[in-house]
Amino acid sequence: MIDKILKHESFKNKPPVLVDVGASGDIHQIWKSIAKHCVCIAFDPDDRDLEASSQTGKGFKDFFIVNRIVSDTEGIKKFYLTVSPHCSSSLNTDLTNLTPYDLKSAFEVMKEIELAAVTIDTSLEKIGLDYIDWFKTDTQGTDLRIFASINPKITEKILVAEFEPGIMDAYKGEDKLYKIMEFFEKKDFWCDECVVKGMRRIDPMTKENSFNTIEKRFFHLFQKSNAFWAEISYMNQMKTQEFEIRDYLLMSVFSLIKEQYGFVTETCNAAKEKFEDPIFDDISEYAIYKMKINGYKKLPFYIIKKLFNKMF
Repeated sequence: MIDKILKHESFKNKPPVLVDVGASGDIHQIWKSIAKHCVCIAFDPDDRDLEASSQTGKGFKDFFIVNRIVSDTEGIKKFYLTVSPHCSSSLNTDLTNLTPYDLKSAFEVMKEIELAAVTIDTSLEKIGLDYIDWFKTDTQGTDLRIFASINPKITEKILVAEFEPGIMDAYKGEDKLYKIMEFFEKKDFWCDECVVKGMRRIDPMTKENSFNTIEKRFFHLFQKSNAFWAEISYMNQMKTQEFEIRDYLLMSVFSLIKEQYGFVTETCNAAKEKFEDPIFDDISEYAIYKMKINGYKKLPFYIIKKLFNKMF
């Protein structure tokens, strides 16, 4: 069904555009099922872990990688290379607040460098694009300011926006989760997912001296994580008249791969009021079918769990 949708003539001259800011490591796993139909733009100034991204990028219709800091303003910016490339940021780390955590060492700054910074708007202009469909960012502390700096004509039509903001203090002056939630309260988006992630709060020396090698290897079994950051996603409610048939079709695809089947049917119903294309009936029927299949797969396990809880 997804291939059928993305072969629609409305995508012929305007393929889906996926933007990944902070693409250290692999490109977004959920995009792999639609990659061959899409243009991907990946940004990451820390290129120690970028070779894998380049290889993954070959699966896209077009793939652009930009080794620049993405910022809300252009110019030369400081960039802090940390022990783990996944923690590198244009913000300095706050090691004082990280002291009680066992992964503090990953945030230690190895080197401070200066790099040219580029905005999303400038990057799109150089590539020759004027729209984004799915925006994903994990910049270690500057997600919101980057998103807010994009031309409103672009952000208002973004279909999916994903962020990884902090909850606890890991970087000095970072954009935290509550700021993103407050920002989107005033926007025509709804939050489809918010997954809280964590680190284990224990002094590194206590962990080192109190646990043996095997215990440290499986330490996540011994100590639960606390809320440290979140993966939060917003989807456009498409309430304005500016959206075209392409946008409704693409939102259906995005909703399908995110398993938001109810929103698929909602999107299709809205589209049928504007466009006379039978494909929306097919998509809606497919979404309900997928919803039922998923539900029946989970039902036996749910019943067994309920019975088990009653017995014990």
